[in-house]
Amino acid sequence: LGAASSDALAMLGTYLRPAKALAGVAIRPSSSEAWHELGLVMQDKGRLGAAGPALERAAMLCGRRNATMLADLAAVLRSQGRFDEASEQYVASQKLLLSASTASAPSSYAAGQALIYYRATREAASTPSELPPSRIAGVASPSSDLRQSLPKQWHEPLSKVHVTSVATPEECREVVRLAEEHAAARGGWSNDGHHTEFPSCDVVVSEVPELASWLNQKLQDTIWPSMAAQWGVPESDLWLQDCFVVRYDGDGSG
Repeated sequence: LGAASSDALAMLGTYLRPAKALAGVAIRPSSSEAWHELGLVMQDKGRLGAAGPALERAAMLCGRRNATMLADLAAVLRSQGRFDEASEQYVASQKLLLSASTASAPSSYAAGQALIYYRATREAASTPSELPPSRIAGVASPSSDLRQSLPKQWHEPLSKVHVTSVATPEECREVVRLAEEHAAARGGWSNDGHHTEFPSCDVVVSEVPELASWLNQKLQDTIWPSMAAQWGVPESDLWLQDCFVVRYDGDGSG
C-alpha cells in the first residue's frame, strides 16, 4: 500500500470505533454494554460532556451491578470536577469488587486505589505555613478538547507546568527498595503491569502498605497543598486515582 492508502486506512480506523458505538446504541438501546462502549469512545475523544450521560445510562441499565461501568463513570465525573458524585460511584464499584457473588472485572484504572489514597476533607484541608520549593518550567495552552471538558476556572492554571520538590533522594531510594521487595515476594517483576491497554513493569503503591502510608503522608503534607496553591482549587477537590512505581531497564529498549 502507498502512503496515501495507509493514511486513509488509519483515518478509517479513527472513525470506525465511534461509528460502531453509535450504531450499537441505535440497534440495542437497552444494552448497557452498548452505552458503556459509547461512553468510553466519547471519553477517549475528550468529549466528557457526552461520555458522562452515556456511562450513566449504562450504569442504570445494568442496575448499577457492574463494577467496571461504575468505575468508568466515576473517572469521567472526576475529570469533570464532580468529585462527590464520582466518589459515590467509586465506593459502589469497590463494594461490588469485594462481593464474590457480584464482582466483575476491575477497571483498567484500578478503581479501588482511589479509596486508599489520602483525600482531604473540606473541614480538614489547610495550607501549611511553608510549601516545598516549586518553579514554573513552562506554559502550554490546553487543547481545545481539554478546554471544553474541564471547568473554565482550570484553564489558566492548567496551562502552567510546575516542578515541585516532593521527595528526597533518600526517600526515593527507600521507595525503590520497597518496590523491589514487593516484586520479589510475588515472584519477580512482570511486564504485564496492571493496565490492560498500556502494560508496564510496575508495582501498584496501594498494594504495598509501607508505600501507601508514605505516599498518603506526602499527599497530606506536600502534594495536595502544593497543587491547591498552584491551581487555585480546594484540596478537597483533588484525589489520586492510580499510582504505581515503574521499573525501567537501561538497555535502550524503552
